[in-house]
Amino acid sequence: MKIRIPIFIWLVLGVISMSIFLLSAQTAPQSTELSTGVLEHLLQKTMPAYDTLPEGEQQQLVLSYHHIARKYAHFIIYSVWGVVLSALMYIYGLRRWRFVTAVLIIGFIFAGSDELHQWFVPGRGAQWSDVGLDVFGVITGMFLFLVAKEVKYRQRIRKENTINL
Repeated sequence: MKIRIPIFIWLVLGVISMSIFLLSAQTAPQSTELSTGVLEHLLQKTMPAYDTLPEGEQQQLVLSYHHIARKYAHFIIYSVWGVVLSALMYIYGLRRWRFVTAVLIIGFIFAGSDELHQWFVPGRGAQWSDVGLDVFGVITGMFLFLVAKEVKYRQRIRKENTINL
């Protein structure tokens, strides 16, 4: 049973990593089309008046949110990646400073390699600010993992204490 957990977590990490790689492999027009489509869908779902706006205003609205939406996407996917990487490092017995160091180094290398990969994609480029944002996402994911682990630990202790009463 224990052997299946690391394999599953490796699989999840691999799927997320491959998704990041495939998104980074899109040319600039493909990437813009995807992010614009996702943003239009989100605006339709969250802004009831969006569909009643003239097409020019809809396009202007999408353009005004486009940059920040792409940055949020970086942060969110790397936060999820950071949670999964943290779980994997924890399962392999890394604790305290070794845990933090491993997650940060691996996260930095992966984020840097992602940006380097984009440098070779037509119309795309590498940006240090994206590496920083990605690493911040990994740090957030690591923090979320540690908080969830602590909450689970405290719940277990509380349950044990009530059983012993």
